Amino acid sequence: MKTILEYVSTVTDHRQQHKVLHKMMDIIMLVFFASLAYADDWVEIEVFGKEHEEFLRRYLELPNGIPSHDTIQRVFAMVSPEFLEIFQSE
Repeated sequence: MKTILEYVSTVTDHRQQHKVLHKMMDIIMLVFFASLAYADDWVEIEVFGKEHEEFLRRYLELPNGIPSHDTIQRVFAMVSPEFLEIFQSE
């Protein structure tokens, strides 16, 4: 787990920082955890996050709670597929 968290922390965040409420690393890891629990769309990922927020806070900061499904989708679209390939090899 530590290796994955360290790797995800290296993602480049191109968002306008003064508008950012949710850390990119937190969103990527939320999608990762939710996918392991068979969440297969953005709404299910948000619901998973809200239902398991206490667990997720063991690994993620989540300074503004669980992001909305729209935010998750928008931010995840910015992450390059090459960056995410590591999860397929783990």
